[in-house]
Amino acid sequence: MTHEWDSMRAWWGTLLGADPRTVGHRTAVVETAGLRVVIEHSDIAMNANPEVAGVISLTVSAPSAIAALDTHRRLVAIGSRHHRATDDVSGVRLWYRDPNGTDVAVRLPFDADANNRRGQEIDPDRIVTRLQAAAESAKAVHAEGESDYT
Repeated sequence: MTHEWDSMRAWWGTLLGADPRTVGHRTAVVETAGLRVVIEHSDIAMNANPEVAGVISLTVSAPSAIAALDTHRRLVAIGSRHHRATDDVSGVRLWYRDPNGTDVAVRLPFDADANNRRGQEIDPDRIVTRLQAAAESAKAVHAEGESDYT
């Protein structure tokens, strides 16, 4: 539930790479094969801590470095910036905030450096640099594989 109707629809649509579908005049649905987000517009909702709404954080798993980098670039294009990175039991995650202030992490498809201690914060800009390198490497491997068949 949000008073940030337009920005929440835009942000979640951007995160998931899917167009929000309006259902009625107060509800929008953003849906992919792995996740469905329902956004309800409220005239009485206020900008409060995410804990008030019951959602503290969410994690979305990226299937590949290329997909994770695409998500990162889409979010940056609408002015949303990562604010932290972590390495824990769930893996390396790059964290953003939706317009309501809820922490949303993108789980990346690689491990942190061996010298990182689990549960510790990681320099998020360094993780973005590693993500860019991993995506470029995956693209190169894919392109090399295609040239074998042409």
